[in-house]
Amino acid sequence: MNSGVAMKYGNDSSAELSECEQSHLMREHEDVQERTTLRYEERITELHSVIAELNKKIDRLQGTTIREEDEYSELRSELSQSQHEVNEDSRSMDQDQTSVSIPENQSTMVTADMDNCSDLNSELQRVLTGLENVVCGRKKSSCSLSVAEVDRHIEQLTTASEHCDLAIKTVEEIEGVLGRDLYPNLAEERSRWEKELAGLREENESLTATLCSKEEELNRTKATMNAIREERDRLRRRVRELQTRLQSVQATGPSSPGRLTSTNRPINPSTGELSTSSSSNDIPIAKIAERVKLSKTRSESSSSDRPVLGSEISSIGVSSSVAEHLAHSLQDCSNIQEIFQTLYSHGSAISESKIREFEVETERLNSRIEHLKSQNDLLTITLEECKSNAERMSMLVGKYESNAKVLGLQA
Repeated sequence: MNSGVAMKYGNDSSAELSECEQSHLMREHEDVQERTTLRYEERITELHSVIAELNKKIDRLQGTTIREEDEYSELRSELSQSQHEVNEDSRSMDQDQTSVSIPENQSTMVTADMDNCSDLNSELQRVLTGLENVVCGRKKSSCSLSVAEVDRHIEQLTTASEHCDLAIKTVEEIEGVLGRDLYPNLAEERSRWEKELAGLREENESLTATLCSKEEELNRTKATMNAIREERDRLRRRVRELQTRLQSVQATGPSSPGRLTSTNRPINPSTGELSTSSSSNDIPIAKIAERVKLSKTRSESSSSDRPVLGSEISSIGVSSSVAEHLAHSLQDCSNIQEIFQTLYSHGSAISESKIREFEVETERLNSRIEHLKSQNDLLTITLEECKSNAERMSMLVGKYESNAKVLGLQA
């Protein structure tokens, strides 16, 4: 059952495919027929214009023939009037006969040209009638024509096209003959128009070359603008990076003196000596070293530092009176040595060598702070330079954008 359904589905799909191919083939034939019909209609229109021009030339030629016939009749009347003058000289008679024979020959040539033009006109009318009949038959025919009928119509149209080409060639030959006789200035006018056309073509080519050069210049300008934009973005990223580094340096620069022991070697709270261990987590740190914040000395004090309060010291387990006395003593100290002496007077036994080591460490940290400040100043100067470069790049980008707009308007 499944195989039967598959066969049925395959037959349906093949039938649909054949119908699609047939419809596609019919559409292609219809497109070919439409293009051929349009081409022949254009040729028919051109032949109509040629026939109208030939009719005008025939009318002019007929007018010229009528005038020549009138002149010939006048000459004949003059000859009939002069027949009674038999006694005139024979030479004058020969001249009169010559003058008469020339118009007769010219009239005969004009009559022959008229006959040829009439025959050509009738032939062109017959060809055009046949083409119009073919085109009308093609328009009235249904869309369900077979391939053989389409090929037959194409052969008929091809034959008609050959007849049209032959007729156009004959018309051009007659135009050449009649143009030399009736329009002596036609060649000069045609050469003048051809020169003007050549000049216009050269101007068009020069304008096209100018347009191409402008487009190339516009592309180069766009590439330059893209490069400048990339440079601007890179400088902006650099500025943001420098700003971030500057902020981080400003945030980590002013370190507090209470962290001296945490950045370097810790102090043993029992002996007051510096520990030789690399890890500060193994040895416990006294609460007074953790939580008491020492104020800076008077030489290094700034307006942003605040004094140590007695409540902060009493929070670590010291009595309030002792905490207030200790805070007052710390505020009156002028340097590190006085601070350690005050701590010693309140029961903290620290030797002079340890105090000296603390002073050296403090000086080292102060030098580190000065170094960070100098780096901060350098980063500030670099940031200002990057800002000026970014502003200059923005001005250049604006200039190139205006130039690109002008080039776009010119193009």
